[in-house]
Amino acid sequence: MAQRSAGPSKEDWVGAGLTALIEGGIESVRIERLAVSLGVSKGPFYWRFKNRDVLLKAIIEFWKRDFTTLLIDQTREFATARERLITLAELSLVQRMGSVDVAQAECALRAWAARDPMPRAAAAEVDAARSPDQRVCPSGRSTAIGRTVGQSGLRCPSRALYASPIHSGIGGRPIIPNRG
Repeated sequence: MAQRSAGPSKEDWVGAGLTALIEGGIESVRIERLAVSLGVSKGPFYWRFKNRDVLLKAIIEFWKRDFTTLLIDQTREFATARERLITLAELSLVQRMGSVDVAQAECALRAWAARDPMPRAAAAEVDAARSPDQRVCPSGRSTAIGRTVGQSGLRCPSRALYASPIHSGIGGRPIIPNRG
């Protein structure tokens, strides 16, 4: 009998699940498909997860942690809104996190959230955590940095930074096609 420590880790399954989500939507996140992509049978999946729903929750938790919390934590040390904004802008230019295309993952998770209450609730948490009032403009007021970035009518320029990878793409590739 194979040892349960052998085979893909939880992180491997989550990565494979996120890749499947990017490539084909939530319908593609199937245990058989993930097992094939990892070069194993379905058995090792059940060593790591009780069922598919637990994997889906793990994918969401990965997104919340690695695409939001860790990013925000890297800006906390800076004293001014300007420093936080510059750091956030630099971090938002990261194209890949491991083997995952960050912008494509964000879009795939948002598309899933548009149809399913479980990721929708997580998206609301992520949006609240990414709130410009919390991250770049703790006072909740427009700041000089907002005027430096440009008069966009935004309460805080970080809102544009969080939206820009989705709407304009990363590395010059549009993520959402222009339908205009």
